[in-house]
Amino acid sequence: MNGQELLGSVAFYVSIAVIIGIAIMFSVLFCIYGFYKIKHIKYGHEDEKIEKTLRSRYKEIIKRRADEDLKISDVEHFEKVDEPDYVMIQNLENVKTFTLVGTKETDVPKEPTSVLEAILEEKKKSKKWTIVSNVFFGIFYALLLILLGIAIAFRVTNQTLYIGNTTLVAIHTGSMETVNQDNGYIFENHLEGQENRIVQYSLISLNKVDSSDDLKLYNIYGYLNNDGVLIVHRLIRINTNQVTGEVTYTFKGDANSSPLSYEMFVNFDQIVGEYSGFQNYGLGVAVIYMQSSIGMIAILAALCFLLSYQIAESRIDKAYDKRTQEIAKEIDAKKVILDIRSKKMKKVVEKI
Repeated sequence: MNGQELLGSVAFYVSIAVIIGIAIMFSVLFCIYGFYKIKHIKYGHEDEKIEKTLRSRYKEIIKRRADEDLKISDVEHFEKVDEPDYVMIQNLENVKTFTLVGTKETDVPKEPTSVLEAILEEKKKSKKWTIVSNVFFGIFYALLLILLGIAIAFRVTNQTLYIGNTTLVAIHTGSMETVNQDNGYIFENHLEGQENRIVQYSLISLNKVDSSDDLKLYNIYGYLNNDGVLIVHRLIRINTNQVTGEVTYTFKGDANSSPLSYEMFVNFDQIVGEYSGFQNYGLGVAVIYMQSSIGMIAILAALCFLLSYQIAESRIDKAYDKRTQEIAKEIDAKKVILDIRSKKMKKVVEKI
């Protein structure tokens, strides 16, 4: 290993250590923040703020209810004006009774009798936002897990992913990105166009080849070398052994001046599929990053961040709800005492 390779290895492991360290640090910070925030709430350090918020919210609820009652009374008045108060039977001689037609019963929202009741009712209404939040986090978790699954799949299958008869592969080299001027067959067959170029780091797809009869000279195919690595090069020659009759295939990258040693005589069983023409540079870069050790650790770190944050916030919300209900009960108790005192004062005044 030369100095440059050694430096690259050191930088790689340092990057992994830094990502792991950041993940642990932030997870611990979230846990500490949640722990001390809950203690802060339990010790009553935010009681004044909570009580002020409660009184403000209670007034808003009462005002909103008053506006709703006013709207409902307007509707009832309109219905009473338009509808007859009773229905008369046309044959007056046979009239013995008449039927009163009452107005329709309308559900009038009851005014909350206490601060606690108002807060609990508001909490029920806010449940839908909690559900939306949980759905959002669920989608985010699912997305990260899918990305992690794709990364593992590419890592296990040697940077390829098999989906039915289609194979997805990220191209790590530029052997098909440019054209070597010595490869005259490319210009003779007009294969120098952009549609025949595969940009380095792109994600491409290969379609399965059913039989050797489907192989065409100068088309691009993917094959497995002796180490099981998928190579995507152009088929430049079909070889037939005059003695055994065995057919093999020779491949070469458009940017290369000569075929590599392991692609001189490739068997049909080694051929994975034919290049479909699909390639995407952005997806390729993402896949290459995700299937790397740093990429997989980064995804796991994101999961740790999200999970630790959600757990901390959930516990803080529960502590806030509990303390809010306790303070609401205290406010209601004060109101009852004031009502009793006011009634006693009223009686004293009446006696005087």
